[in-house]
Amino acid sequence: NGIQGVKGRAYKIKFELRDGRIYESWPDTIPEAGSLDSIYFTTRTEFDNLSKPIYFMDVLFDASYEISAHTQFIWKFRGTFQAESNPEFYDGDECFYLDEVNGCNFIPPCSGIRRVGSGQFPTFTQRYACECCQCWYHILNNELILSDDQFITKGIISGKKIQSVPLNEWTLLHKIRFAVEQHTLSKNAYRFYRAIQNQKDAVGSLFQPVTGQIPSYFNQLDGLEVRVEGLFYATAISARIKYTELKDLPFDMAATISKEKPFFANDCRLHFPNSTNTKPAYWID
Repeated sequence: NGIQGVKGRAYKIKFELRDGRIYESWPDTIPEAGSLDSIYFTTRTEFDNLSKPIYFMDVLFDASYEISAHTQFIWKFRGTFQAESNPEFYDGDECFYLDEVNGCNFIPPCSGIRRVGSGQFPTFTQRYACECCQCWYHILNNELILSDDQFITKGIISGKKIQSVPLNEWTLLHKIRFAVEQHTLSKNAYRFYRAIQNQKDAVGSLFQPVTGQIPSYFNQLDGLEVRVEGLFYATAISARIKYTELKDLPFDMAATISKEKPFFANDCRLHFPNSTNTKPAYWID
């Protein structure tokens, strides 16, 4: 919903802080977009300590580009699923204070239920619409997926895994929407992300010390000199979207996933990370 650029044109930003410092980013040109040709998934099964099966969906993609054009990309994933909760059955002892007359409301206020009586056995009533009974949850790829010559052959990228999504009664209560975006990177943007990836890899290595500095592509124009780390970049995007339901899974896997509505007696936003009680504009019921 921001600025939409034009291929081949260069863009930059300039901003001023309240203390008078002024910064300007290096200009970045929108390169030629590659093509995200398809996204698809495979399923797999793991087992917990009690030999109970745990199911996953591995999301993969195929992409291509002109060898004579740009060859540096970053891929981003966003999975979305919808689920409901029942905060009206909250049985915890948390005191949700509402007012001095009625005292504590022992049901989350976002449920719309209010305490209307005092004493040892108060009564409750639905005064407002529930604001936390229905949520949408996002599954994001936390690892940087950058283009690499190891999995690029003659301008074709095939079967590259971008994310694993758990398959259970929550994620498959309605359906899963997964979207993959392919962002074409300039050389500077690619170096920035590659430096971050190298530092992340070094943290988990016994033999590679964490060295180097994340590059900065900003110039300071005025004010007290203070280094800024960050990146502003322009990109061409190719995207694919797919919806998956329980019926799309292999029969033997789908048969063992519970069809009963799962239960969570609290604010639905507390159940899984990256949650929202606002229906995403792209969500199709």
